Amino acid sequence: MALEINQKNSSNAVKTDVGKVKLSFGGTKKIADKDRMFFIEQLALMLETGSDLHSSLNVLMKQANNAELARVIKALRDDISEGKTFSFALAKHPQVFSTTYISLIAASESGGYIRRILEHLLIMEKQREELRSTLISAMSYPAFLMVFSLGMVVFILAVVFPKFGSLFASIQDQLPITTIYLILLC
Repeated sequence: MALEINQKNSSNAVKTDVGKVKLSFGGTKKIADKDRMFFIEQLALMLETGSDLHSSLNVLMKQANNAELARVIKALRDDISEGKTFSFALAKHPQVFSTTYISLIAASESGGYIRRILEHLLIMEKQREELRSTLISAMSYPAFLMVFSLGMVVFILAVVFPKFGSLFASIQDQLPITTIYLILLC
């Protein structure tokens, strides 16, 4: 089933909304994680209030700040209008929704608990974002130290060693071999 969806996407990738053909190299504008989280959170909230999926998608399409997200939501809404399942509609956008999303939504459609799955997906997204920011902050300090250390080594080789070059030249016999090699590098 996933293979059929990908084949359909590749044949539709060259058509635009007005029917003109354009070249597509597979690249699409990226939808940020925060935009996807907004979509999931708002959709879960609207479904919780008793709104149906089609009207929820219609409202979210109008609220979306990201034009690419609005385009994806419009495509989802159109597929739902045609009677396709929500998971099938999501599967047409693998660059936005992972296979985990699609599989969980497909399972929830048969069980009738889409809203709860959307809430769990939102929690999963928030935890992933938190882990990502923790990793970035944990790696920023060692990266700073590496850049600073490299800068200090370059400074010592470029500025300090040449100033002591004449002093080192007069005592060449007493210098360790590593210092001699460093002087030759400068």
